[in-house]
Amino acid sequence: MSAVFVHLDNIDHAGHTYGAASQQYLDAIHGADAQVGQIVAAVEARPTYAAEDWLIMVTADHGHTDAGGHGGSTLQERQTFLIATGQALAPGSVRYDVKMPDVAASALVHLGIPLDPA
Repeated sequence: MSAVFVHLDNIDHAGHTYGAASQQYLDAIHGADAQVGQIVAAVEARPTYAAEDWLIMVTADHGHTDAGGHGGSTLQERQTFLIATGQALAPGSVRYDVKMPDVAASALVHLGIPLDPA
């Protein structure tokens, strides 16, 4: 059982500094997309990849206001996303009921770590 956590901070930095409606924010998204693509390509290039059970999840810890920043309770600040791929997931499936706690719970279940319902 192994796990890797990668933190790409340029999008968050651009959101705080320039706002979520800025060109800098969009540029940071494109940069992170390329970085995630490199990571996924490296994983898929592993000689043992076909025999391995990978779960790759991409998410953010919060949203941003168009003007920049977060910390309030508006939908823009609380809303985020989860993009995932793995053997147990149907390609192209979309769900709108995923919440932030589901990210950690999904990773733990994938690793075979039992969840405490309490």
